[in-house]
Amino acid sequence: MIQVGNQQQYRRGGGRPRVKNGGAVLILAAHPDDEAVGVWGWVQQHPGPITVAYLTDGAPRDARWRAPAGHGGRTSRLAYKQERRREAKAVWRGFPQARLAFSNVLDQE
Repeated sequence: MIQVGNQQQYRRGGGRPRVKNGGAVLILAAHPDDEAVGVWGWVQQHPGPITVAYLTDGAPRDARWRAPAGHGGRTSRLAYKQERRREAKAVWRGFPQARLAFSNVLDQE
């Protein structure tokens, strides 16, 4: 059990985490798309408030890790960062209870 405030919020082990009574959830993701890979199936069933905090901007400093020019033309770091944010917002559009918090910390720092 994990204690949040004065209430038990999660039970771990033997299955996915459970939040009592649709309580608020904070998802920490290194960069946009990590939350989809990690907890997306569970998120779709959670009725309560969700905050997703992206810890980096998702745009790698090293251009070799960004999409090539022929793939949407996102060669600049700024353009790639903006595209990653648009993608994240599009994914969460169907979840009015979700709030997204974006960081400006460079990916790979």
